[in-house]
Amino acid sequence: MNLGYGKGEVNLSLPEGLTLKGVLEPPQALSRPEEEVIRESLANPIDSPRLRDIVSAGETVCIVVSDVTRAWQRMAVYLPFVVEELMAGGVREEDISFLTATGTHRAQTEEEHRMLLGGLLDRFKIVDHDCTDGDSLVDLGFTSRGTPLKVNRMVTQCDRLIITGAVTYHVMAGWGGGRKSILPGVASYDAIQANHALALKPSPHTGRDMRCRCANMEDNSLHLDMEEACQMVSPDFAFNVVIGGDGRIAAAVSGHWRFSHLKGTELVNDLNGVTVEDRADVVVASAGGYPKDMVLYQSAKTVFNSAEAVKDGGTLVVVARCQEGAGSDECLEILTEYPDQIEREKALRDRFSIPRYVGYLLTEQAARVNLVLVSDMNQTDLEGSGIVAVSTVEEAMAEVEKRHPQGGSVYVIPHGGAVFPFIKD
Repeated sequence: MNLGYGKGEVNLSLPEGLTLKGVLEPPQALSRPEEEVIRESLANPIDSPRLRDIVSAGETVCIVVSDVTRAWQRMAVYLPFVVEELMAGGVREEDISFLTATGTHRAQTEEEHRMLLGGLLDRFKIVDHDCTDGDSLVDLGFTSRGTPLKVNRMVTQCDRLIITGAVTYHVMAGWGGGRKSILPGVASYDAIQANHALALKPSPHTGRDMRCRCANMEDNSLHLDMEEACQMVSPDFAFNVVIGGDGRIAAAVSGHWRFSHLKGTELVNDLNGVTVEDRADVVVASAGGYPKDMVLYQSAKTVFNSAEAVKDGGTLVVVARCQEGAGSDECLEILTEYPDQIEREKALRDRFSIPRYVGYLLTEQAARVNLVLVSDMNQTDLEGSGIVAVSTVEEAMAEVEKRHPQGGSVYVIPHGGAVFPFIKD
């Protein structure tokens, strides 16, 4: 069996004694041309007029797009149809601009901008959001949970604001997409950290708030804070895709930013949720290859999703090249510089950041299961984290045999960043 690894693949051969319980793939979606899916959504928006009926000639339009770490959303495929819809409403090319929702991520290269916009890059201006550039931000006040909301001026100075992205599982917000285009997408560093700090319980030494978890938005304070921030900005229209197991656009939702996103979460469960009878002794999961496995920070989604299918004390093997390393010095700091979770939590509360929180969750999982990472990183990089670093799948399988000499059950998850295993009650 081949698994995505960087821009190539690696072959997985399971050791004797392991019983394959199943390959956890998303349910097969009805195969439809992507253009048909996109056009149908734009023609039938949810709780909103059609986009071409919202805009008018002479209006300026800002389109918020995700950054290169989410290039798997296939923006270059769907954005031309959004532009086509705008121009059908009379908007001129020179009045359309793009803003990348980088959040706290780095700026994009010219090549990466091309990945996002495709041929549109030759016609339109694109700006990378910088969460630390005070001159580019405007202050909107505070959310009811105390988040100091500053956002990129481009989203407030345009006549019409459109947010785009993909609805997928998210380890803290329940689901990605929708409101996340604003917070964290185009918000200030302080706003992003304040919002994400809601993932911890208010009192020291009490750990994280388990309501802020994957596939849950009920009473999820982090998600609700994001929604409030989005409402304060009030986008005029949203367009989000849902990616199928083949990496193509399987569904799309558009219209009102909140209600279209809710519909998108239902579609994600239909397309990417997998129900299994029980947990396995071993899970082998690939992040899905480039760009999903560029860095450990991004590949952590595969850890958090796939760990749902592993028994306590079992083994989780994650195949993610991480050719750019951890992707965050702060994430690596939490992983390696503290002796235990108590000290990590204390450090996290003293100076919360999203990468530090991701590091905290990674070590939490490494304490619950045997976490083996197949990547370009080495054991020295991850010393003290509890993560076992190896460079080949064969080495990972040797680790599995050492930990499970009597054999055991195994799931294989080829697209661990997208698939979420639900365990039957």
